[in-house]
Amino acid sequence: MSVRMMNRSRQLLVIPLNSGATLHLAPGEAAAGIDSIEVKNNATLQKMAQKGWVVWAETKEEGAAHTGSRRGRGR
Repeated sequence: MSVRMMNRSRQLLVIPLNSGATLHLAPGEAAAGIDSIEVKNNATLQKMAQKGWVVWAETKEEGAAHTGSRRGRGR
């Protein structure tokens, strides 16, 4: 499963992922295709969610790095 994450705050968020990478989200920006392993048991991300700064939801898409539409792929 993958995760779609959105910045609900009014500031740039730098979100540490479990792999050691960081995700930079501008206010109102969303990122899709994040592996669910990156957010599982992530204390910093859970604190951000409790404060209402970030929300995420699992999606049915598999794999990471899907950030755009699928139009034109494979042609």
